[in-house]
Amino acid sequence: MSQSNDLFAAIAAGDDALLSALLAQQPKLVNARSQTGVSPVLWAYYTGKTDLLPILFAANPLLDIYDSAALGDQSRLLSLLNDEPALARSYSQDGFTALHLVAFFSDNPAAVSVLLDAGAQVEAIARNSQQVTPLHSAIAGRHSAIARFLVEHGANVNARQERGFTPLMQAAHNGDAPLVDYLLQHGADPTLAMEDGHTAADYAREAGHAEVASKL
Repeated sequence: MSQSNDLFAAIAAGDDALLSALLAQQPKLVNARSQTGVSPVLWAYYTGKTDLLPILFAANPLLDIYDSAALGDQSRLLSLLNDEPALARSYSQDGFTALHLVAFFSDNPAAVSVLLDAGAQVEAIARNSQQVTPLHSAIAGRHSAIARFLVEHGANVNARQERGFTPLMQAAHNGDAPLVDYLLQHGADPTLAMEDGHTAADYAREAGHAEVASKL
């Protein structure tokens, strides 16, 4: 296994000692990329090991548009977009735009605003099997303020991701009654069903959210 692979494995395992040792031996590893083009910083987000970020930051990583989006770093986003405006609509190697990542990982509407002002597509569909829009990402990440912000900027509340999953289904599964109400008020269709027949009400009931299910 290469040192680069060791680095990504250490992050996934939450092994702070190994990660520190690898970066001490070869600091440039902090800018390595996985086989799917993911940086160590973004990999820490993907694997739920954000407690390792201070170790990565100590090695001075070069943060790209996708790292900056996950971090919700509006200043860094502004700087990158000023230099290269097309980044607002670009896709990562694993199929996400910066808007998908900021919606899922960050709770900073100002960072979302920076991307939208730069021309990010609120209806961008992930170029991978998930086929999510940024609205799906925001609700999956339980960032209801960002979800509302995206709807206010034209996000389709009935967008379908893989197998027909809708934003309303995710909100119902989360048991987020205020967001369910908001989506319904903005045109979400509770009768839409997944390929297997599941509706938003079914997801709410199965997750133990009877009150939410009653709204649907």
